[in-house]
Amino acid sequence: MNTLAAIIIAVLRLLVPAVVDYYKPKYKQADNQSTVKAALARKIRQSWPVVLLLLFMITITGCVNTRTIYVPDGTPVKLRETVKNVKVWIMVDGRQQPSTMNIPAGWYCVALDEDQ
Repeated sequence: MNTLAAIIIAVLRLLVPAVVDYYKPKYKQADNQSTVKAALARKIRQSWPVVLLLLFMITITGCVNTRTIYVPDGTPVKLRETVKNVKVWIMVDGRQQPSTMNIPAGWYCVALDEDQ
Protein backbone atom coordinates (compact mmCIF):
# COMPACT_ATOMS: atom_id res chain seq x y z
CA MET A 1 0.00 0.00 0.00
CA ASN A 2 2.82 2.41 0.83
CA THR A 3 4.48 1.63 -2.47
CA LEU A 4 1.31 2.47 -4.40
CA ALA A 5 0.95 5.78 -2.54
CA ALA A 6 4.60 6.63 -3.25
CA ILE A 7 4.10 5.95 -6.98
CA ILE A 8 0.94 8.10 -7.11
CA ILE A 9 2.69 10.96 -5.29
CA ALA A 10 5.69 10.77 -7.65
CA VAL A 11 3.42 10.84 -10.72
CA LEU A 12 1.42 13.77 -9.32
CA ARG A 13 4.67 15.67 -8.58
CA LEU A 14 5.54 15.36 -12.26
CA LEU A 15 2.09 16.03 -13.74
CA VAL A 16 0.78 18.89 -11.58
CA PRO A 17 3.59 21.37 -12.41
CA ALA A 18 3.33 20.48 -16.10
CA VAL A 19 -0.46 21.05 -16.12
CA VAL A 20 -0.13 24.32 -14.18
CA ASP A 21 2.59 25.54 -16.57
CA TYR A 22 0.46 24.57 -19.59
CA TYR A 23 -2.53 26.63 -18.43
CA LYS A 24 -0.48 29.59 -17.17
CA PRO A 25 -1.16 32.69 -19.30
CA LYS A 26 1.62 33.47 -21.72
CA TYR A 27 2.52 37.08 -22.43
CA LYS A 28 4.52 38.47 -25.28
CA GLN A 29 6.12 41.82 -25.86
CA ALA A 30 3.77 44.32 -27.50
CA ASP A 31 4.67 45.40 -31.02
CA ASN A 32 5.48 49.02 -31.71
CA GLN A 33 2.82 51.30 -33.19
CA SER A 34 4.06 51.23 -36.78
CA THR A 35 4.04 47.42 -36.85
CA VAL A 36 0.47 47.34 -35.54
CA LYS A 37 -0.64 49.94 -38.13
CA ALA A 38 1.01 47.99 -40.95
CA ALA A 39 -0.65 44.74 -39.86
CA LEU A 40 -4.05 46.41 -39.64
CA ALA A 41 -3.65 48.01 -43.07
CA ARG A 42 -2.66 44.62 -44.53
CA LYS A 43 -5.77 42.97 -43.06
CA ILE A 44 -8.00 45.74 -44.42
CA ARG A 45 -6.47 45.41 -47.90
CA GLN A 46 -7.06 41.65 -47.80
CA SER A 47 -10.67 41.91 -46.63
CA TRP A 48 -12.08 44.75 -48.78
CA PRO A 49 -13.64 42.39 -51.40
CA VAL A 50 -15.65 40.70 -48.63
CA VAL A 51 -16.84 44.06 -47.31
CA LEU A 52 -17.90 45.17 -50.79
CA LEU A 53 -19.76 41.91 -51.34
CA LEU A 54 -21.61 42.32 -48.02
CA LEU A 55 -22.54 45.92 -48.85
CA PHE A 56 -23.78 44.86 -52.27
CA MET A 57 -25.88 42.04 -50.78
CA ILE A 58 -27.41 44.38 -48.18
CA THR A 59 -28.35 47.03 -50.73
CA ILE A 60 -29.71 44.61 -53.33
CA THR A 61 -31.94 42.76 -50.87
CA GLY A 62 -33.47 45.98 -49.58
CA CYS A 63 -35.62 46.42 -52.69
CA VAL A 64 -36.63 42.84 -53.40
CA ASN A 65 -39.66 42.57 -51.11
CA THR A 66 -40.79 46.19 -51.27
CA ARG A 67 -44.10 46.91 -52.97
CA THR A 68 -45.40 50.43 -53.38
CA ILE A 69 -49.04 51.18 -54.12
CA TYR A 70 -50.09 54.67 -55.14
CA VAL A 71 -53.29 55.89 -53.51
CA PRO A 72 -54.60 59.07 -55.13
CA ASP A 73 -55.32 62.02 -52.84
CA GLY A 74 -58.87 61.95 -51.52
CA THR A 75 -59.35 58.20 -52.09
CA PRO A 76 -60.73 56.38 -49.01
CA VAL A 77 -58.79 53.41 -47.61
CA LYS A 78 -59.99 50.74 -45.15
CA LEU A 79 -57.86 50.01 -42.08
CA ARG A 80 -56.65 46.41 -41.69
CA GLU A 81 -55.76 46.68 -38.00
CA THR A 82 -56.61 48.86 -35.05
CA VAL A 83 -54.50 52.01 -34.72
CA LYS A 84 -54.03 52.93 -31.05
CA ASN A 85 -53.60 56.37 -29.46
CA VAL A 86 -54.15 58.37 -32.63
CA LYS A 87 -54.10 62.13 -32.15
CA VAL A 88 -57.44 63.49 -33.39
CA TRP A 89 -59.43 66.73 -33.37
CA ILE A 90 -62.90 66.60 -31.82
CA MET A 91 -65.60 69.25 -31.97
CA VAL A 92 -66.59 70.72 -28.57
CA ASP A 93 -69.07 73.62 -28.56
CA GLY A 94 -68.38 74.39 -32.21
CA ARG A 95 -64.57 74.51 -31.90
CA GLN A 96 -61.85 71.88 -32.43
CA GLN A 97 -60.12 70.37 -29.40
CA PRO A 98 -57.14 67.95 -29.46
CA SER A 99 -57.72 64.42 -28.16
CA THR A 100 -56.63 60.80 -28.70
CA MET A 101 -58.55 57.66 -29.62
CA ASN A 102 -58.19 54.11 -30.95
CA ILE A 103 -59.38 53.73 -34.54
CA PRO A 104 -60.70 50.16 -34.95
CA ALA A 105 -59.96 47.91 -37.89
CA GLY A 106 -62.53 48.17 -40.68
CA TRP A 107 -62.99 51.94 -40.51
CA TYR A 108 -62.40 53.99 -43.62
CA CYS A 109 -59.94 56.89 -43.71
CA VAL A 110 -59.80 59.70 -46.24
CA ALA A 111 -57.79 62.91 -46.46
CA LEU A 112 -59.93 66.04 -46.74
CA ASP A 113 -59.02 69.44 -48.12
CA GLU A 114 -58.96 72.42 -45.79
CA ASP A 115 -62.27 73.72 -47.16
CA GLN A 116 -64.13 70.41 -46.65
